[in-house]
Amino acid sequence: MAGQWKFDFGIGAAADGYTKITADCEYDPERGYGFTDLSRVTARDRKAPGVLKRDLCIPVDTTFRVDVPDGITELIASGIRSSRLWPLAMYLR
Repeated sequence: MAGQWKFDFGIGAAADGYTKITADCEYDPERGYGFTDLSRVTARDRKAPGVLKRDLCIPVDTTFRVDVPDGITELIASGIRSSRLWPLAMYLR
């Protein structure tokens, strides 16, 4: 996976051009992405309109890790919501 990653989180079919990420997508160094603790991830179908908004994964106190090459210059996250119960933090290292 070089250049661009597009992830579609949840239980339904992946949107065109996106990689589906389900609650059982454990981090794998060979693959380069995944959740670090599967026991802390659930998934839900919200039945919202649109393939990207219909379903979601809910990670609680765990990380979705992506190994990116040195020199990444942009991170775009869309359709992400956080709350007091599930605060959101993103880190690039």
